[in-house]
Amino acid sequence: MALDFENIDALKYVESEIQYNSTRVEAQFERDFELKHDEIVPHIASCLELLTKRNSHDERYEASPFDSFEPPGISIYDYFDRIFQYCNASDEALIVSYVYLYRLNAQSVPLTMYNIHRLMITAVMIAAKHTDDVFYTNRFYARVGGIDADELNRRELDFLFLLEFSLCVSENEFVKCLKHLIEVYDSFVNQK
Repeated sequence: MALDFENIDALKYVESEIQYNSTRVEAQFERDFELKHDEIVPHIASCLELLTKRNSHDERYEASPFDSFEPPGISIYDYFDRIFQYCNASDEALIVSYVYLYRLNAQSVPLTMYNIHRLMITAVMIAAKHTDDVFYTNRFYARVGGIDADELNRRELDFLFLLEFSLCVSENEFVKCLKHLIEVYDSFVNQK
């Protein structure tokens, strides 16, 4: 079969247009929704804190496998900062972990002070495995999270079943999440 050089040139042109448009969209995205690496922890932690406070007044709440007997002695911010420091998850993985938590909160497991810590470490671990090229073992994440490795293995399965193994986050959902994080954080800071 002979090569059709006219079609190859057309293909190269289409590829260059796609690359140009993709670069332009990324540049626009960065201008509109810039969230720097060191801003991720305060943004996500403040959103999670607001969700847990809102859910603490819900009396219809049923205990989940992620619940502890009493709230841990570490704040949401400090716990998420610990995960951020030691797990080396990408910014995208951290934001995707928030998407997972937000999905769970909306569907079946309200985030509370009793379950948020176990849910956070599990969400970050799963998001890192799904989005990053390099990630740690479950045993390492368990050590960082302060829970037993066998328990984290069980929580990972529980988490995946609760999400119905739907781990993909569309670009649209990712952008909505970034907007949400920025807006909620801005209102959170303005309230203080």
